[in-house]
Amino acid sequence: MIYNRLIVFINKPNILIDAQHGFKINKLTETTSKIFIASIQQSTDKLLYVLGSSFGTTKAYDVIYHDILLNKLEYYVIRWTIKAWIETYLSLSVTIC
Repeated sequence: MIYNRLIVFINKPNILIDAQHGFKINKLTETTSKIFIASIQQSTDKLLYVLGSSFGTTKAYDVIYHDILLNKLEYYVIRWTIKAWIETYLSLSVTIC
């Protein structure tokens, strides 16, 4: 239930930038990798230099400021029980990590 409500919320206009692919309808994280690889191929086709880059998201939630995230949820009218569940999850994930 929470997942379905958050997906509806996340897919509202102007909530996430267009480059964000995870969690958005018809945009997969795999698409991000394909776009990245295509941009490298286009650059090499134009004989441009390409500098190596890597990215990983295994610890992505460790770098999110939880207070800012919770304030944004409040701003976008994610309140009460759902916000409390997310807040509990974030506090548990910090304890476990």
